[in-house]
Amino acid sequence: MRSNRQRAFGLRTAAATVLAAAAALVVVGPAEAATIAVSTTADLERAVASAQSGDEIVLAATTYAPTKPLVLKGTVTLRGDGAAPGARISGAALPADAPDLLVVDDGAVATVRAISFTSTASRGAAFVVRGRLNLENAAVAGNAGNGLVVKPKGSTTIVNSTISANLAVGLVVHGSALLANATVSHNAGGGIAMNRVGDVTVKNVIVAANGKPGVATPDDCDGAIAASSASLATDSSCGVQLGNSDPRLGPLTLANGGTTPTRALGDGSPAIDAGGSDGCPATDQRGARRSTCDIGAYEAGASAPAVSPAGGSASTPGGGASEESGADQKNAAQPIVAAAGRGTIQLRGRRASFRVVGISTVSTRKGLVQYTDVGRIRLVRATITNASFGVAGRTATIRGTALDLYSRKRVSFLIVLRDRGKAGDEIRVVAGRYQARGTLTSGAITVTSVAV
Repeated sequence: MRSNRQRAFGLRTAAATVLAAAAALVVVGPAEAATIAVSTTADLERAVASAQSGDEIVLAATTYAPTKPLVLKGTVTLRGDGAAPGARISGAALPADAPDLLVVDDGAVATVRAISFTSTASRGAAFVVRGRLNLENAAVAGNAGNGLVVKPKGSTTIVNSTISANLAVGLVVHGSALLANATVSHNAGGGIAMNRVGDVTVKNVIVAANGKPGVATPDDCDGAIAASSASLATDSSCGVQLGNSDPRLGPLTLANGGTTPTRALGDGSPAIDAGGSDGCPATDQRGARRSTCDIGAYEAGASAPAVSPAGGSASTPGGGASEESGADQKNAAQPIVAAAGRGTIQLRGRRASFRVVGISTVSTRKGLVQYTDVGRIRLVRATITNASFGVAGRTATIRGTALDLYSRKRVSFLIVLRDRGKAGDEIRVVAGRYQARGTLTSGAITVTSVAV
């Protein structure tokens, strides 16, 4: 017969065994990586906020307009689902006090693939990179601010991607950047800026037509590129192999195929077959098979694979016309028209200075206005009520209200920007009873259009 002590010990042992088993059940290992499909802005914001390291977020082909910056943490992949007309993330709904579209946080490793980023305001950037960003088969275009800003501890690798038609600088590097088969072109504030501290390496890269035609600065590159291989620029500022060369780039468009906009290489482009084969990607930004490697994100003479529209059958560029459903029309490539200018104009015995940015999409008008004619008017804190653009005439008309710091009153204004290239850019300002018009004596104005 067991003693009371033995029975108690047995009970304690059994209880300990049960508790240990229960504890084993609640010990949870690392969460398995998940694939999260999203199709609305709310879906995307929730997925980014809750993403765990190793997760992949897959975006359906539509436009997303987050109301706050998307902050990527841990090791996360963000990619389009491959359907036409592609996934687009727009900064049009971001607040003025948080204008950056996507932030790669400290210590994060983000891979972003087959997505277009557009419509950020002038004070913001499409990307702010504090950790590490791998950007592939993407487009950063039609932003009023900088395309990408790489912070001192940040780094980025950009492959088969196009950074174009941004009203500020395409790529600002305080940390490090490696570009391979990328196209950085037609950015009004300059192509690549190293700010004397950035470390940039380029391979098979086009840096072209950045800055303002007829204006000495900004250039394709602001600062020295650390290492270059088989790359091309339209001026000598980058120090690449093919300097002062015209790559004969076409318009930025989705009509070239794929799910993100590209600039095609025209006939006779010196970029054709001039890329280095070592490390050249097997396909270009559109997914077209590369043969003898071309410089830049686009492979001339190669056909992009057929792309299926969301919920539809496959189509190829240049195919026959078809009727689109309401959803298809809503998700079609969105035209973005933007204007930016800053500088001075000569008036009678004095000068006035200005900075104006306007951006227009199908549903959004936004911008920035600062204008000073000392002793007469000083406009700040503007609210844009209307922005219209005549792209053929390269003219932007912006209306709204602003605070005049001299009178301490809000006044209605009308500003007309004319992008006349070498002929001399012009600005006209009407605010209350004040009127002025002049040709720029310094600075530049750019009016541009892109379908993203």
